[in-house]
Amino acid sequence: MDTDSLIKEISDGIVVLTQGNRLKRHLERLYDRRMRSEGLESWPGATVASFSSWITQLYKESFPEKPLLTETRSTALWGRVVRENIPRNYEPLFKDALTSESYKAYERLTEFRATLPESDFYLTEESKALKRWIGAYELALSRLGVVSPFSAPELACGLIRDGGVRVPGKVILAGFNDLTPSVKMIVDALEAVGALVVYPNPKVSGSDVTGERVIKLLSLPDTESEVAALSRWTRATLKAGETLAVVAPELNKYKEIIEREFSAELYPSSVLPANLAEDAGRRVYDISLSAPLSESPIAASALAVLKITTWKVELKTLFKVLLDPYLHHKTDDYHLLGLINLELRDRNTLSASLGDVIYAIKNPKAGSVEGSSVPEGALLERLSGWLGFLRENGKGSELPSRWASLFSALLKALGWPSPGVKLSSREHQALHAFYELLTEFSALDEILGEVRWRFAVETLVKLATDKKHQPEGSDAPVQVIGLTETPGLAGFDYVWLLGADDASLPGNTSPNPFIPVDLQRDNRMPGSSPELEEAYKTELLSGLIASTTTFISSYPLVSDDKERRPAPLLTGGLAGVRAMEVDGAAGLASFGAETSRFRDLLLGVATLEDMPEGAPVPVGEAERAGLHGITSILRDESACPFRAFAAHRLHASALEEPSAGLTPMEKGSYAHDALKLFWTETKDLKGLKALMESDRLVQVVMVFVEEALKSVKKNLIHFTNIERERLTGLLVEWLKVEAKRSDFTVKEVERKRELTLAGVTFNLRVDRVDKLPDGREVIMDYKTGRCSKQDWNTEEPPGRPGDPQMPLYSLTGSYSGVVYGALRAGECKFEGVAEFGDILPGMKGFPEDSLGRKLTEIRDWPSLMDSWGRAVNALASDFLSGVCTVDPVRLGRQDSACRYCDFTLLCRVTEIAAADNTDEGEF
Repeated sequence: MDTDSLIKEISDGIVVLTQGNRLKRHLERLYDRRMRSEGLESWPGATVASFSSWITQLYKESFPEKPLLTETRSTALWGRVVRENIPRNYEPLFKDALTSESYKAYERLTEFRATLPESDFYLTEESKALKRWIGAYELALSRLGVVSPFSAPELACGLIRDGGVRVPGKVILAGFNDLTPSVKMIVDALEAVGALVVYPNPKVSGSDVTGERVIKLLSLPDTESEVAALSRWTRATLKAGETLAVVAPELNKYKEIIEREFSAELYPSSVLPANLAEDAGRRVYDISLSAPLSESPIAASALAVLKITTWKVELKTLFKVLLDPYLHHKTDDYHLLGLINLELRDRNTLSASLGDVIYAIKNPKAGSVEGSSVPEGALLERLSGWLGFLRENGKGSELPSRWASLFSALLKALGWPSPGVKLSSREHQALHAFYELLTEFSALDEILGEVRWRFAVETLVKLATDKKHQPEGSDAPVQVIGLTETPGLAGFDYVWLLGADDASLPGNTSPNPFIPVDLQRDNRMPGSSPELEEAYKTELLSGLIASTTTFISSYPLVSDDKERRPAPLLTGGLAGVRAMEVDGAAGLASFGAETSRFRDLLLGVATLEDMPEGAPVPVGEAERAGLHGITSILRDESACPFRAFAAHRLHASALEEPSAGLTPMEKGSYAHDALKLFWTETKDLKGLKALMESDRLVQVVMVFVEEALKSVKKNLIHFTNIERERLTGLLVEWLKVEAKRSDFTVKEVERKRELTLAGVTFNLRVDRVDKLPDGREVIMDYKTGRCSKQDWNTEEPPGRPGDPQMPLYSLTGSYSGVVYGALRAGECKFEGVAEFGDILPGMKGFPEDSLGRKLTEIRDWPSLMDSWGRAVNALASDFLSGVCTVDPVRLGRQDSACRYCDFTLLCRVTEIAAADNTDEGEF
């Protein structure tokens, strides 16, 4: 039966039952289109229903003594059964996954009318647990006086045979490849009472394949390129009145990419924030994939709000909720909350509560909220009301119906969702679905009993995760669907199969872990064996190819960081079908598919326009007085002039991330302080060796470490014991390396020095200067992190060393050695350059060392010092003269300066990289 005949049957009032809602909506759209084409202004609704909903409705219409349990109540009851029947000494890590998979196993068993063996001898622990849970679940159903939703087919079958319900004289089953035992049972019952049951073969629902069918198989670099090619082809090829089905075996993997690329290509203006809602409402494509309601932004927002209690939560989590756009805030409120967030981060606060935020607003600290002109009254009132509501209503245990009422009241009191947010159609549907879920949750009184706030919210989140939400599809010409949804679909002018690679087709098997594999295979349950999976996908592909006259397939050469090949099912697994593999770019060229994305058009060479650069803005006298940290200024200037401009003149900075314990910077500071105290007291190599010979080194180091750790913040004081032990061991290891040196005296420790660069005087603090017996000096800087003298290379790139700190320090005197003191457990060493090889152990003289061999134009020590001086002065001159070009070193490479930069959004370097055909993925 072809599609036209099927629509004709619907027009005649024949009942059509579909395997799923996707095909149901498709047939309804085709039916409505047929009615409009006949000039009708109104017509009866299509007699199409999904098989499961029809069975459920059939049972409800019989006015049964025992009502059918709703899906929400059923999953909640199953969750309670599982929780109550897990041994106390066995608490699985993934309880939610355990509950979901076991529930699916029970559904699968009833669908295939299969039962677990009576004997437990050959059962796994998972299967034994499933048996116990099924028994407890069915006992709970009996006590509640209800029946499981999985029992609907068997109960409806009895009603049909006994004449308890009216059944149509003819029923058409659409989209069924194989009839499961439950469906077959209903079919037998219908036929037994004289109904005619017809189920068309989905493989011949469109144009039959006659002879050999040649299809195009495009190979493209990756999944992004694959979808980009599809979107461009769609824009170039699809005409008014034509339809396209985009089919993906792994639609989950492609969904986000499709939404991004289709919007950018088919609605270029969607990249503009003001057009997002408008474009979403009128787009020409519709994605069938349903997702958990909890993943819908507006539902996720409500659930996140309800998770906030009087207890502390992770700082990032708390402010994600407080700054949620669905909450009713004014612009000034967001500003004030941002300041509070910054203040708490500066305190290295890991977790906070509503009470902490309220306290911070009432008691601002200097340099953060204090002095702000932002009014806090309205925000303080709302947050205080929120906290008061939780304190008044969040304690004790209540029935779910009571909690549902309180949840709704809290959201309303907070102004959620904010009237200032213009909701799209999809958001309205998700909002409606969330309130429906709250209503369903309120019906769980008999199942859950009285529970606490936290458990009630966890249950609501679990229900929202289990509840599949799919916004109502539009009659869009482009329908994006999964491969398993294709049976029965026809009438498309074009079909494009995405992801036709060897990993996706036929795909991996996925037997349910709670059902014995042999039982699944014997009953031909989906995913139970590779042979069954291959046969199933072969049948789907055959029907898909037969359903259209224009079939295109594509696959990525690389996916999930692995090389891919074309699916064997297409290259030889389908009878009468031959795939002709072509290069994706060549295939697109034959269609005349050009990009229409704003991004591509703006960055195209033909559209670029050279704009005159504004004159640099030099650092003025008043600004010079406020400059601090010349080392970091030059480091940033060397990496990228714009980074130095943004950080040290615009004073832009990324938010500090709180850390659990002491930060690496703090640990390095304590190491510096302890070594300063040690060498101030010990003074030279002779003093160091005396401590070692008297076995007092560890004791003395511990005293100085203890002194250094007195500056630890009060809220981190409990970390001092761990840090004392770690730092003592590290410094003792380092001092043993120092003991291997020839004689030296520590001349200066943490001494301030002045240095004039490009006419401006800066203050420096040098960690240490050592004097050797012959009068030569060595300058040293301690490093507790990564350090390498290769960062002092001024030739690659020219004049821009990776870290100019030591070249800068070398200008403060006449030194024969410039070194890092690398303080890393198990790797303590000197890292640097020296005029002669006898100055420090393990170091060669310049230019025989590794840095000297790389510097092709510098062959002696004075030339190296001169090179460093020129590079440092040039960097300082560029910064002071106002040079702020976006010029990162090694743009596009793995070691690009942009890789860990905080200002890539500010400078928009990715656009520059794209214009230069550079791989922007590095940023």
